[in-house]
Amino acid sequence: MASIVDYSPNSPQLTKCSEYSRLSSHPMFTQLQATLLSECFQQELPYSLIDDNVPAVPAPKSQLSDVVNLDSAMIAVQEANLQADFRQLSMRGDVRVSELQTFYYGQCSQNETRRTEAVTELKAMSFITQEELKEKLTIVHEYYDKERLQLTNRVTGSLQLLKACHVPVPNKIVYNKSRSRQLNPKAIQVMNEWYNENLESPYPNDEEKILLADKGGISLAQVKAWFANKRNRSSNTKPKRQKQQVEKRLLNICTELTSSGESGGKSPKMYGEIIQQLSDIVNGANVFNQSYNRNLCEQ
Repeated sequence: MASIVDYSPNSPQLTKCSEYSRLSSHPMFTQLQATLLSECFQQELPYSLIDDNVPAVPAPKSQLSDVVNLDSAMIAVQEANLQADFRQLSMRGDVRVSELQTFYYGQCSQNETRRTEAVTELKAMSFITQEELKEKLTIVHEYYDKERLQLTNRVTGSLQLLKACHVPVPNKIVYNKSRSRQLNPKAIQVMNEWYNENLESPYPNDEEKILLADKGGISLAQVKAWFANKRNRSSNTKPKRQKQQVEKRLLNICTELTSSGESGGKSPKMYGEIIQQLSDIVNGANVFNQSYNRNLCEQ
C-alpha cells in the first residue's frame, strides 16, 4: 500500500518493476492512489505504520491505560443499561427478547474465554521480560474490552428495535389485537376454574390476567371483559339460586305432609313445628325480603 501511495513515474526503483508499470498505466490508477492516500490520513493508525522505511514508535503507556479504562467504564455503563432493558422487556414474554439475551450471554462468555486463553498463552512465554508481558497484556485486555463493547452496542441496538416495533409474536398471544371475539372452550374453562377458586374476591391482578390470557389463547381485553360480565351475572343470579333452594325445601316439607296424611296424620304439635320451619325459611331468604321491601316502596 505504501508503494502505491508513494508511486511516482519519476521514481527509479519503482519504474524498473514491471508490475508497478502495468498498474500505473491503468486509467483508474490515479483515482486508486488518491483514495488510498485519503484513507491513510483518515484512519486512526499513523501513516508511518504502512511505510517500511520509518521505524514504528510505540504508543505511550499512559495513553494505552487511559483507553482501557475508558472502554471498561463504557462497558460497565452500557451493560447496566442493557440488563435493565432486558428486565423490562422480558415482562412482555417476547421469545425474541429471551433469544437475544441468550445470544448476548453466550457471546460474552466466548469473548472472556478467548481473553483468558490469550492471557494464559502470554504468561507461558518465558522468553519475554516482565515489562514486555505487561505491555502485551494491556494490548490483549484493550482488544477484548473493545470486542465486548461492540457486542454490547450491537445487542443494545437490536433490543431497541424490538422495543420500538412492539409487534406481537406468534407463540405469545397476550398482545395480539387480531384475535377472534368468540372465546374458545379452553379459555372459558381456565377462567371458570380461577373464578371458582377465588369466589371471595374474584378480581385477578394484572399478572394473573396475563397468565390467564396466555393459557386460554385470548387477548388481555377479553379476559377483563369476561370477568366483568361473570361478576355481573353472578350478582344477578344469586337471588334466583336462593329462590330455587327455598322452593326445594318447601317441596320436601309438602311431600312429608302428604305422606303423613296418607299414613294416619300428624299431631297438631308436629304441624306447628312444620309451620315454624316454613316461617323461618321465608324470613331467612333474601329473595322474599327484597320482594317485600320493593312492594312497600311501590305503595
